[in-house]
Amino acid sequence: MTNNPASMTQYPPRPQSQQNRQQTRQPTRQPNRQPNRQPDRPPPFQPLDDQQANLLMQAVMQGAYNFLNRDVEPKEYRLVDFPEFRGGNQDPIEWLEAFERACETNRIQENRRIVLVASYLKGTALT
Repeated sequence: MTNNPASMTQYPPRPQSQQNRQQTRQPTRQPNRQPNRQPDRPPPFQPLDDQQANLLMQAVMQGAYNFLNRDVEPKEYRLVDFPEFRGGNQDPIEWLEAFERACETNRIQENRRIVLVASYLKGTALT
């Protein structure tokens, strides 16, 4: 092989590698953003005068009073099962005391206990 420049084939220049292109590329800026600019901040805190502070305190206290004195029915739970009364040789006083304890534990109100009693009478006790 000879080193004759006339016999050598000329090829177009190679494209830059991906890494070289990334190094020479200019960073793109996002539109409407100025470099080194702080984001907008809320205005500085301004203390309330006495009248505004009193009105704010009254509103907070009224809201707390309304929240704490609202009419709320106590929530019933199902923490323990209610005993069933089947009659026969079962002691009705013992069953009634167990039913009362279950109602207390489950937070059942007095007026609702009467309604529940009928659903836990079974067999001959129901008739």
